[in-house]
Amino acid sequence: AEQNRLLRHPVELQKREEQVVEYKTARYTIAAPVTLGAQFAKAPTQAIGELTRFGSALGRAFQYRDDVLGVFGDESVTGKPSGDDLREGKLTALIAHTVANANPGEIDLLSSLIGNPELDEEGIEWLRSTIVDSGALAATEAQIAAAYDQALATLDSLEITDAAQTALRALATRAVKREA
Repeated sequence: AEQNRLLRHPVELQKREEQVVEYKTARYTIAAPVTLGAQFAKAPTQAIGELTRFGSALGRAFQYRDDVLGVFGDESVTGKPSGDDLREGKLTALIAHTVANANPGEIDLLSSLIGNPELDEEGIEWLRSTIVDSGALAATEAQIAAAYDQALATLDSLEITDAAQTALRALATRAVKREA
């Protein structure tokens, strides 16, 4: 019921999706571990704040990439069936962008397909096409690029050792430029 309500309120869906990405993934998965590492290393307070911003941006890029892979990824590479995020009804950035550009008829069909555990390959293909045609895939890829660029710009502004700079840049690249 909540999912169908959100699918009919694109602005609210977008805000909810952004909060979930920030608090569930960005801060928990990347920002907090990077920040804790900096605290254990007794980094200056300013550096800790910058590393938190780096982790938040990188975490968003990581989650958006995960969202794309959950719909368009190659099962033999990702290890999970492509389209499972659609069957599970995950309201990702892709879905938020799709809904924002959908007409009422498309929203009705989206509501009937997203979250349907019996969703077949034809339904998945229709959803993929709708996501691409709505510009949602391109918009999500743009979000990935912007968050990645923000993370790297924040990293570039840090006064940290070359080894730390190299390690964090490698982490950023692996988190975002991946196929699984």
